[in-house]
Amino acid sequence: MKYIFYLSILLLVTSCSFDNENINDRLDEFLKSNHSKSQFFKINPSDTSKIVGVKGSIITFYPNSFVKRNGDNLVENDSVQICLVEVYEKSEMIYNNVHTISNGRPLVSSGMIHIQALLKSDTLKLKDGCKFKIEFENKNRVSNSNLFYGEIDSGNLNWIEYIPDTITIRTEEIFRLDYGVDSVRINLVKIVEGDTIEIDNSGFNYDGLENIDTVALSKIEEAYLPYFALDSKKLNWINCDYFLNISDTTYLNVAGDINPDAQIYLILDSTNSVLPLVYYKSKYFKGLPSGYKAKLLSVSSQGGQLKYDLKNIETGKDLEVKLNPVEVDKEKLKEIIDSL
Repeated sequence: MKYIFYLSILLLVTSCSFDNENINDRLDEFLKSNHSKSQFFKINPSDTSKIVGVKGSIITFYPNSFVKRNGDNLVENDSVQICLVEVYEKSEMIYNNVHTISNGRPLVSSGMIHIQALLKSDTLKLKDGCKFKIEFENKNRVSNSNLFYGEIDSGNLNWIEYIPDTITIRTEEIFRLDYGVDSVRINLVKIVEGDTIEIDNSGFNYDGLENIDTVALSKIEEAYLPYFALDSKKLNWINCDYFLNISDTTYLNVAGDINPDAQIYLILDSTNSVLPLVYYKSKYFKGLPSGYKAKLLSVSSQGGQLKYDLKNIETGKDLEVKLNPVEVDKEKLKEIIDSL
C-alpha cells in the first residue's frame, strides 16, 4: 500500500490534498508534518470492492457506481484509485484542522474520513441513485450516531446531518482461544426508518460452547469492536457523529496576547469533541455545554517560532481565560497534542 502526506484541510483540490492559506508558514509546516496519511487503493469499478483503512474503516463499493464529472460512464478495464484519509483521535482533528461542530452545535465523533475516487488525474463522482457502505469502528460503543457530510462554506468546514435509510451496528465473530473460549458471536443491529429507531441486542450466543470461563468471557466482552455500518450517497468528507446532549449552554471569552492567525480549540475531556474558536469582534466560544472539564489549546507561530498555551478549564465556571503563549519546539508541541 502506498502512502503520502496530504496538505492542509479546508480547500479541496482534485486529489487527496488541501490547502489552507490562513495558517502561517511555520505552523502550516508543523501541521503538515503530522497530518493523517492518505491511503491509496486500486479497485475494479465493475466489481464489488472492499477496502480497509489503517484505522479500521471498512468501505464497500458496489459495481458500476462511478461516473466521470461530466456524467460519462467509465469504459471497460478502467482502473479506479480510491484515496482515503481517516481521522479518529482528538490529536488528529487538530493536526488536520477539523472539528466537531454542526451548524454551531457540538458533536461527538465516532470517526471521520475523507474519500475520493480518481481515474488517472480526474476526480469521479457517484452515479445518481448509487451509494457505498462505510463501517466505522464504534470505539465509544454508542448506539445513536448518524451520518454527517462535510461542506465548505467561506473556507470553513461545517458538518451537515444526513439520516440514511438504514444504520447497522455489527460485530464480527471473535476467536479467543487463549482465553479458553472457542468462539463467541455478538449480534447488535440498529435499524433506522424515518424517525423510528429500534435496537435488537441479542447479546452473546453461547451455543455449542461448554465449560464457559466467565472471567475469560468478560475479557472478550471488553475486547470486541463493534462497527457502525452506514450507506453514503456522497464522497469527500464524511463523519459518524451524534449531537452532544446539552441541558445548559454557556460561553467562553479568550483574552491575552494571541497571534491573529492562532488556531484555538476547546477539547472536551470526556467526549471525542474538538470545538473551534469563533471570531466575531472578539475571540470566543458560544453554545458550549456547561459543566464540562476541558482543555483550551492555542497554537501559532511568530517570527518563525512555534508558540502554544494550554489551559485546563471547566465550562460554565470559567467564562474568560487569558492565554499567554510561550515558545515551544516542534517535538514538545507534538508530545503535548498527542496527549490530549
